[in-house]
Amino acid sequence: MLISGFIQEGDVKIALKLANLTFGNNLEFKRLDSAGTTRHGENKLNVTLTVKDSRKPGARRSTSGRRIAAACWHAHGTFMDFLPKGTRIVTSYGQNGTQETYPGRSWNDFSIGSLYQPMYMSEACDCQ
Repeated sequence: MLISGFIQEGDVKIALKLANLTFGNNLEFKRLDSAGTTRHGENKLNVTLTVKDSRKPGARRSTSGRRIAAACWHAHGTFMDFLPKGTRIVTSYGQNGTQETYPGRSWNDFSIGSLYQPMYMSEACDCQ
């Protein structure tokens, strides 16, 4: 995800610590890089969340049920909600393109399955 606004790397790390209270300290950054600044002088950060253990809370599953070393939909949503208000978040939705959102807005659930194995992002974990 691409995070922008008047935000510092420390703000993003605090959001992860707060999200980890819900997910048993299993979340971590796979990527936390500066992406420069916007034309308005706001910071931009590239962020990718992962998990330390794919068998613990916050881990994602594939449509076949296989465990994946990636953060689930619930972990991402919780993390985004802990970012400072006014932070702009651009996320990728696979074949659905990208979407802009802000902390506190409803999370966009989308289909990752097929006709053979229908599944939504919110179902691709053990958080339910």
